[in-house]
Amino acid sequence: MKDMMIDLEALGKQTNGVVLQLGAVYFDRKTGEMGPDFSYNIRIDDCRAKGLEVDGDTIRWWLNQSKEAREAVFKNARDLGWVLAKFREFYTKETKVWCHTSFDICHLLSAYEAIGEKPPFAWWDSRDITTLEDLSPVESVEIEETGVKHNAIDDCKNQIAYVVKHFKKLKASVRDVIKKWKIVLEGGSEFEYLTEKRARDELGRHGPKPKKMYSVVYVYTDGRWIEDEVKIIWEAEK
Repeated sequence: MKDMMIDLEALGKQTNGVVLQLGAVYFDRKTGEMGPDFSYNIRIDDCRAKGLEVDGDTIRWWLNQSKEAREAVFKNARDLGWVLAKFREFYTKETKVWCHTSFDICHLLSAYEAIGEKPPFAWWDSRDITTLEDLSPVESVEIEETGVKHNAIDDCKNQIAYVVKHFKKLKASVRDVIKKWKIVLEGGSEFEYLTEKRARDELGRHGPKPKKMYSVVYVYTDGRWIEDEVKIIWEAEK
């Protein structure tokens, strides 16, 4: 699988906020099938010792979240460096990393910087959910959310379902189209070209007399290419 969804829970809206939890799930953007997953909680004191910060508003926000969410992010916490090392092992090179990039990627980059390391993925491998929403032909899609809201691994899985639905809507709105130019000879042989100029250049070079030249538009529909439009450009006098 070449796509991964990540989600972070943090104690600060600022990019250098304390990271409470890091979750990730591999997935297939075409089918929605999910693969291996990753989830660890991170010690607040260790994050703060490495220079990451908390803010009061976010602490108050967490106090208003469900008991299940709070229990999910504050138990069995590990050191920041240990979790990030495990994530480096989990990540496969050139995998596309999906998330809300203005939050999750920024926090993750700051976390790696705090331990003096670079992230395992390149900047060009990050993908943004909000941008996909803007490109999609529909403003929003409905999904049946599962798990605990604001538990990173559950948020990853729900975001995957959301992204895959947008991909399907986007794919349905785009028609794959190819246009070709063809020359038919008197004997029935056909030659095809990808540009009209090349076809016209070749029109007078064939041994047998050309019978006609036409363009054809192919549209990819229901898993096959079909002729959608045929236009005669030149035809020999009868």
